[in-house]
Amino acid sequence: MIESTRIGARHVRKDRRMKLDATTFRQLRRLAPVLDDVLNAGEVEYPHQAVNLAALAALCSQLFQTYELRKPAGMEQARVDVK
Repeated sequence: MIESTRIGARHVRKDRRMKLDATTFRQLRRLAPVLDDVLNAGEVEYPHQAVNLAALAALCSQLFQTYELRKPAGMEQARVDVK
């Protein structure tokens, strides 16, 4: 059975979820404060922030590619919805 949830104006189907493995989740949690610092400051102030942003970008890219391979139809619909 496919469950769905309404979030704001968007309708999110729970069958489109991708569970993160523990290692990936820990990496995202470790890198999240760097993104928060950059967003709050509006700039990259320190070299470690830039390096960690690169690591975060690589991890996000990997997650995106994995999700796209698993759910190509969902990704195509999301692209249409964003436009």
